[in-house]
Amino acid sequence: MKNKMLLNAGLAFAASVGLSSQALAAGDGNSAIPSVSEQAEFTMFMMEEVLGQQNYSILDRPTASLHLVRNGEVYYSMNIILGAGYGDREPVSSNATRSGITRMRPIQANSSLYGQWVVEFGEDSRTGDRDVIHPVIDVRGQDRLNWINSPVLSLRRASDGCLNIPIEAMPEITNFSLNLTASDGYFPFMAVTPENPDLEATAQFFGVSPQTVADFREARLEEISDEVVANITSSEERLENSLTPPTLN
Repeated sequence: MKNKMLLNAGLAFAASVGLSSQALAAGDGNSAIPSVSEQAEFTMFMMEEVLGQQNYSILDRPTASLHLVRNGEVYYSMNIILGAGYGDREPVSSNATRSGITRMRPIQANSSLYGQWVVEFGEDSRTGDRDVIHPVIDVRGQDRLNWINSPVLSLRRASDGCLNIPIEAMPEITNFSLNLTASDGYFPFMAVTPENPDLEATAQFFGVSPQTVADFREARLEEISDEVVANITSSEERLENSLTPPTLN
């Protein structure tokens, strides 16, 4: 579970919003990484410890961000624009991004508006319609190209349910959905956190035991303790080195 419980510290999520995206494994050093909520941290814990997944994505509603997880490690994060509507379980408003666990399905679009690829997720059980991840588009009467980087999260709830992501992030998410698989060998899962950020409510929504919340909190405390001990040890070593008298030749 390393590097997931303490994303804000261990992976240096330094700013709650910033530029649109950041590759954690090979970032350019210029983009700020979107923060991750406690609800998303819990969902990551659930995906790995309960569902046994290593390759998946998390749509984090409280921070309006999307995080890609490869081999159990977050490696790419981005700000997003999601559905303007609210609601978790169907029927939801027609412009809501549906919550739940779904598959990411890459579709070759060859569209002048969206580009070569889009990624489908979610499904309306009544109509069969699916939401789509696509590059942010310029909509008349809106300012999505700027809203996607806004610290005002309400501005990033503006779509009809699809996810608008930074243009430069589309190749990354396409490659992710094309080349990585879930534990069953099919397309990777995407977990969309519910509207209510309460952890117990989140566990109930996803249908996992309330004990999962207790396990998550215990694991997080252990990692915080390990982090504190490591920081103290490092500080002591630096202090000891600074007090060591120079060697005279």
